[in-house]
Amino acid sequence: MYTLKVVIDYRGNYPDLKSLEQYVRSWRHAAEREREKPVQTEQPRRTAGMDFVEAVLSSEVSPGSVFYDGIACTQLTEYLLCFITTAPNADDVRAVPDLDRKFEVTVKSAKE
Repeated sequence: MYTLKVVIDYRGNYPDLKSLEQYVRSWRHAAEREREKPVQTEQPRRTAGMDFVEAVLSSEVSPGSVFYDGIACTQLTEYLLCFITTAPNADDVRAVPDLDRKFEVTVKSAKE
């Protein structure tokens, strides 16, 4: 069992952003402030023919009950597309954005 959230952010909101890694790192740091622990720091990943940056964290919700969160982001023109996943283990978190290779992104211009 897992959850998947799709987040789309406007790149122009971050004029000082130097890289996608920096953006994902800021998400990870926010999660660490909420007591989540890093399992995997920012790493490149290819999904659906696109380059993403991914980080994975874990959190103990009660003694012996751990869940994992992942964030994988890419840039599409002026937007940042991110998948935030929650699953019972880190491997499931990493597998969700790929959706068994059924995931596809098509970008159309505003003029179409």
